[in-house]
Amino acid sequence: MVDGSSGAQAVFSALDNAKTQLYHFKAIVIAGMGFFTDAYDLAHRPPLLPKPDQKRPRYTI
Repeated sequence: MVDGSSGAQAVFSALDNAKTQLYHFKAIVIAGMGFFTDAYDLAHRPPLLPKPDQKRPRYTI
């Protein structure tokens, strides 16, 4: 049986020795923007939507 731990250890070693590049900062910024927009959406949408037990307002022209 082949032991896969040496291959996994090589991968982790390569990740530990990797230098920080511009790609890492891009990933951090994109993840932060996604977190912010999700939180903003969850916090600011409910006051605009009618509650389930309320009737929807009728808009007439």
